[in-house]
Amino acid sequence: NKPKIRNSSKFQLHSVDAEKKWINIAKKMIPNDLKPFVHFKQSNVISSDFRGIDCHYYEKIPNILPDFIYLDAPHPNSVKNNKKNLVEKKWDNPDKVVMAGDLLRIESWLLPGCCILVDGRNSNVRFIQKHFYRNWEFQFNYKTDVSVFELQEPPLGLVNEQTLNYCLGNDYKKWK
Repeated sequence: NKPKIRNSSKFQLHSVDAEKKWINIAKKMIPNDLKPFVHFKQSNVISSDFRGIDCHYYEKIPNILPDFIYLDAPHPNSVKNNKKNLVEKKWDNPDKVVMAGDLLRIESWLLPGCCILVDGRNSNVRFIQKHFYRNWEFQFNYKTDVSVFELQEPPLGLVNEQTLNYCLGNDYKKWK
């Protein structure tokens, strides 16, 4: 008996990158039988703000409802400056840290059970952590330099509960 799961992009991988070079490298690594399930999107990264704080956003993100997000980009050299009041107009200084704000823009519509893994980028993690407003469980592994967020909220209804049970087993019930 398959549970009812409301997700038009289930079992798909969507990847966004500013650089065609990295998209092409990644495409070559995907086995042929998995290619129909993997979707790449190239997008500019713009400098903007979140509640008055300078940060960066992809101009285009997939129109999906992700249940897992892996954050490891963009590179500072990928940022296009479009905000007039930045303290420093250039992001090509290797010491500067890109502050990806995309997760803050989409947080309101992420579903309970969503997991975010951040590879390094600890300044960005702290920025996200400070501005998330929902009930995120957070773990950081110092040795591997990996942070994990899990949205631990009660199910939104029966279909969401069936999805959580299918994906997480009974583990989600601890935050019900």
